[in-house]
Amino acid sequence: MNVVSPSAPSRRAGGVNIDGCPSFLADRMLGKLARWLRIMGYDTDYANEMDDDSTIAGIADDQGRILLTRDRNLHSRKGVKSIYISAVEIEEQLRTVVSECGLAYDENRMRCSLCNGVISITGREKVSGLVESGILARHDHFYVCGTCGKIYWRGSHWARISGVIDVVLARGK
Repeated sequence: MNVVSPSAPSRRAGGVNIDGCPSFLADRMLGKLARWLRIMGYDTDYANEMDDDSTIAGIADDQGRILLTRDRNLHSRKGVKSIYISAVEIEEQLRTVVSECGLAYDENRMRCSLCNGVISITGREKVSGLVESGILARHDHFYVCGTCGKIYWRGSHWARISGVIDVVLARGK
């Protein structure tokens, strides 16, 4: 990993949030990786609308985020802590970040996979009328994004998500 520490000491040190967890900025080629890191509980912005390397690098540097990129030139910029992601498959991309940053999964820190907002747990009474009645009847707990309002629950897809995370974490060590 080619890592260059942010230049200003007043920023978050080395891409680490106030809570001690790393925070990331994924370039426009890594949207799926951004979503998976959010699910794992990591503050991950996504530069999906940005083409300019200087802008992306500046945001990562200003916010003290670790830049995740598939662009070798962007990765080699001085003054920005970055991880070059060579893998194409999401499991390998996640493994790279997990091993480079020592990540773990904490379901209490999950973030919205769409907007990166903080998710809180709530009961079915709070989402009644907002989700289908069949889903409401099958689940006691729901997760609501405080930013965009998206509602999540542990449906049939959760086993696949958990399986991917388990495999990545087992091999990432």
